[in-house]
Amino acid sequence: MMKVLLSFLLLLASLSSVANESTHELIKRICNTNDVDTSLIVKIITHESKSYFNSQVQPWPWTLNINGQGYYFDSYSEALAYAKKALESNPRRFGVGIGQIEWSYHKTRFKDISDALNPIKNLQAVRDILLEGRRVGISNSYELAAYYHRPKRDSIAFKYADNVFSND
Repeated sequence: MMKVLLSFLLLLASLSSVANESTHELIKRICNTNDVDTSLIVKIITHESKSYFNSQVQPWPWTLNINGQGYYFDSYSEALAYAKKALESNPRRFGVGIGQIEWSYHKTRFKDISDALNPIKNLQAVRDILLEGRRVGISNSYELAAYYHRPKRDSIAFKYADNVFSND
């Protein structure tokens, strides 16, 4: 698993922009789907786990958001240790990993918190949420982004979609 994660991190570190074709190909391979636009996945994960490398915005897999406070870690093991400790206090909101998957709503998508922090499993959960939006009839990326944040697609969800697409 560490070899896969290291390869993933090296590819992410090489990002120079969201439009980087190798990023889209990596996402397509990990997500194993043609049903979701890879540029939407890249926009969402970059918005959700935004960090900077060489002054360029990029997603970061070792990210947690606990009750609205973002935490960035240098490694999987550091993020996992912090996540386990944080879960003991039963946080009201708990976003996990590169896609900031909300634990209280989506924990059943993973074996456990260590699985949720695996960037490949996390990206697959992002894909699955977006595919669920497709299955309920959503066809455009903007509305799918809103669905990703909040399936009822209210004003909060569309504000989120505005933020995801504001970097265009």
